[in-house]
Amino acid sequence: MGAGIRLQPGRFDLTFHMGVNRLRDDFTFQEVDVPARLFGSQRVVLMDRQRLITSLGGAYRVYEEPGGPAIKLKLYFEVHYLASGSYRREDQTDEALPSDVGWTGGFQLGAWGYGERASHTNLFIRFSQGLAAFGEMGIPFGVDSEKQTFPRASELLIGLSTNYERGRFGILGAGYLRRFVDADPSLYDEDDGWEFVLDVRPWLVLWGPLQFALDVSYQQRFPTGYSPTALEVLNPAVFQIAPMLILSPMGPGSYVRPHIRLVYRYAYLNDGALDTYALEDPRRYDPHVHYLGVQVEWWYNSSYR
Repeated sequence: MGAGIRLQPGRFDLTFHMGVNRLRDDFTFQEVDVPARLFGSQRVVLMDRQRLITSLGGAYRVYEEPGGPAIKLKLYFEVHYLASGSYRREDQTDEALPSDVGWTGGFQLGAWGYGERASHTNLFIRFSQGLAAFGEMGIPFGVDSEKQTFPRASELLIGLSTNYERGRFGILGAGYLRRFVDADPSLYDEDDGWEFVLDVRPWLVLWGPLQFALDVSYQQRFPTGYSPTALEVLNPAVFQIAPMLILSPMGPGSYVRPHIRLVYRYAYLNDGALDTYALEDPRRYDPHVHYLGVQVEWWYNSSYR
């Protein structure tokens, strides 16, 4: 629950927001059954820790012509605060959970108006510390001895997205590079490390509303700690390729909807990726994954029709 304000003087775009959330998890919320005043039992709330999030953003259109191209620079800053609380253990003793904080800041450099339709390129860089390293809806894990995340937990994220369209052809692509460190004192933790994802999807109009697209992606993690089952450092990786036939009645375009898609996807998982499954999961022993299905996608209240 929250509210905000947005101002657009000239080429500036300024935003301010403040809100709270509370997830139904033992880290932030606890309900227990207690004896009722007369007879039976009654459910009461013993802990209700809401997270306060305040954000401030500002964007400036560096260069813009009526028909494009255009360039935008955006800065963003966010502060998180989680109140203290008390957790009731099974042995009826109480565990004090201290308050915690976090922040995230970053910038975006974007360009659009080249090519046709929704062609664009965006570069994102963001650094987060404390609570914010786990996301605004994330439950912190790997906390320190005081059950806190600040200041050790951190996340660095560098992302790139692009789309180019001209005539009957287009290519959509994205990727990110991420480094994450949790708050526990271990220097060799499987939760910590680097990861990256790359994905490209070229498409071509075959005839009328019928299009063909080929989605290709690769993702890999580089943890700093040993796998608890393999007892060695593994680098999980997944390669996927997905040809698809697309029915797009509103015309060509990466963001035009509705889309009705017939999709086949093949994925190959290396030993590190297979190791992330539970020991008794049958998927742990098959590196080849096949998927065949029909997808329907429609966006509501979108500027892309």
